[in-house]
Amino acid sequence: MNDDTAHENPVERHPKPDFPQQNQPHPGWSGPMDPPPDHGEDSYQGVGS
Repeated sequence: MNDDTAHENPVERHPKPDFPQQNQPHPGWSGPMDPPPDHGEDSYQGVGS
């Protein structure tokens, strides 16, 4: 490793794209789904249960 990159922030090392700011919904949000998904919170039965 040379002295030029030893103290360089890796986030700033590469060029930044000129994409517009994007808002994304919270991952895993299943509120508007109909019928609601079954994630197993109430229906899961372990082995031998």
